[in-house]
Amino acid sequence: MKKIISLLSLIVLFTTVNAQIISQSGSISNIGAHIKSINTPDYVVAGNTNITGTINNTGTTAISSFDLTYKVDGGATSTVCSLSGLYIAPNATYNFTHNVSANLSVGQHSVETSISNINGSNDAITYNVTKKNITVVSSVVTKRVFCEEATGTWCGYCVRGIVNMDNMAINHPNDWVGVAVHNGDPMKLPAWDGGATTFPGFTGFPTIIVDRTILTDPSNAETSYTTQKAVVAPVDVAIENVSYNSSNKLLNFTIKATSATTATVNWNINGALSEMDVTYDQNPSVDSAGYQQHNYYSGGSLGAMGGFENLPSVIPANYMHYNFVGRALMSGFTGVSGVIPTSVTDGTSYSKSYTYLIPSTMDVANVYIIGFVIDQTSGKVLNSIQTNIFAGIPESHTANLRIYPNPSKGIVTIDGLNTKSKITVTNLFGETVKYVENTNTIDLSNFANGIYFVKIDSDNHIVTKKIILNK
Repeated sequence: MKKIISLLSLIVLFTTVNAQIISQSGSISNIGAHIKSINTPDYVVAGNTNITGTINNTGTTAISSFDLTYKVDGGATSTVCSLSGLYIAPNATYNFTHNVSANLSVGQHSVETSISNINGSNDAITYNVTKKNITVVSSVVTKRVFCEEATGTWCGYCVRGIVNMDNMAINHPNDWVGVAVHNGDPMKLPAWDGGATTFPGFTGFPTIIVDRTILTDPSNAETSYTTQKAVVAPVDVAIENVSYNSSNKLLNFTIKATSATTATVNWNINGALSEMDVTYDQNPSVDSAGYQQHNYYSGGSLGAMGGFENLPSVIPANYMHYNFVGRALMSGFTGVSGVIPTSVTDGTSYSKSYTYLIPSTMDVANVYIIGFVIDQTSGKVLNSIQTNIFAGIPESHTANLRIYPNPSKGIVTIDGLNTKSKITVTNLFGETVKYVENTNTIDLSNFANGIYFVKIDSDNHIVTKKIILNK
């Protein structure tokens, strides 16, 4: 009995498959295609939007022409866009753009595309793509690019990440939010490391994960930034209500997300902390070997790499100063759900407040607060922001100190120095490059572009501020 059922199943399957490839004329068609994807961005600005996508030639004959149409929200079919003079080989793909754009209003729209008349034949086998939701924003908010760098002191190639992350901070100080996610060393944060190393597409170290959309080598950071900077952000992110109690070392802050559209969404909000200028000296109870940076660029056989080619193959712990170190994920790798509802309204804000106990191994003056919003459906980071915690510490004498301009072309002014001071400037490797006393002006014009740390000892208070030199 089981054999009879199996035989019947095979007959049904054979009949179904052949029904899909038999043309209207009754013969087997060698022309076929389907729309593989709609490539119009998930979020666009209001107005005329190009409908783009990719088709795949599923037949045995090259495709030279086809007709393309689309519908928005199940409405009227667009005018026909006839594409000709093509050569799409069997199994090859072709990216198309309809010649008539869709005029989309603020909100969420469903778009469906169709192809027909392939090579002038209606006998071809075609398939329409599944509808794609496209969300239109009411205003263009500032897009900040979020980058998580998978790194580790044990990884000799990871100095490439150190150099490129520093360069990005120099070149894009206001809209590049960088985090060094450490693995296998004392700076490892398990929740962040676990999320990054299991992220779809992750293959090894060093890797940067840009907006949780692009996974690539750190040397491609600038290209990835350019790509993601052009992406429309449907939500603005802000950091508010920052306060720090120096007595109990409690940090409080709020991450606020403001929607720039009205739509059904699946967004999570998150807060995080990173730290600049992390050194072994901050945590001497840990074996210094963990802070030693392995360096495959030593000796220059792999080419220049920001000065690392002139350093030993294992750089001593007390020589290394690590930046952008991920220190805390307030709501885990994927953020917290429920703060942002599934139905958002244009212009409405949604907030999440956090409290964090700053440990003694962290220098609060070098801590940055990060806020970001994640689309849980796609896994992408939609927008982000960061700010130095120091700006939100009213109890501290040095909270009123301001270094400007930053970035600087060479001359740096320290505002708020009312007493005698000792000022030490160090480079990324912790080397002292300048020392001055009792002045509020520092001349860095003779130094190379890069990130420097200005340590100010004033009125028995010590604070370190990062300065970017970009002449």
